[in-house]
Amino acid sequence: DAAIAAAGTGDPALPTTVTLLADCELTQCCVISKTVTLDIGEFDVTASTADGVLEDDGYGAKRFVNGTPRTTLFVVEHGANLTVRGTTGTIDASTALVGAAITMTKSGDDATKGDAVLTVNANLSGYYYAIAGNGKRPGSEITINRGTIQGTKANDSAGIYAPQNGTIDINGGTITGATGIYAKSGDLTVNGGTIAAV
Repeated sequence: DAAIAAAGTGDPALPTTVTLLADCELTQCCVISKTVTLDIGEFDVTASTADGVLEDDGYGAKRFVNGTPRTTLFVVEHGANLTVRGTTGTIDASTALVGAAITMTKSGDDATKGDAVLTVNANLSGYYYAIAGNGKRPGSEITINRGTIQGTKANDSAGIYAPQNGTIDINGGTITGATGIYAKSGDLTVNGGTIAAV
């Protein structure tokens, strides 16, 4: 948890690659604000359910809302670049406690820093979305090379939810959800892989 959070900060003295050696439970959203490679290997990244981590979401339920934005494990800020790679491990936000595995940008980001960039060579799972964006915050670049990218909530999920203006390049992998990819703006290029509604 601490190593991932530290690597995500803008401090150039801190490492830019984090390799998991065991399963990891995050106690708060990890904000990526520079170029970082996260190698999850065979291990899973999930949300902690320990006392003091789950908070009232304002709708009468306890959820993983510690951090900004709420209910996501990772957020990639404008000007940052996150590469996720792995083998059998998963960034797993597939329970209603969380909602999304990775969110592109957050409220208050400085869009003049450039696009938020995400490259995926691993498995991502989210209750609502594996990867989420926001239509009011343009400027994202998403590339999927391999892995299983899935939204798990029946009838109300997407592997990739991208209403924002940006680019999505699908070169491989399997992307599923109630909707495989929900894109309202920007450019979507599919060179390979499988996209399916399940």
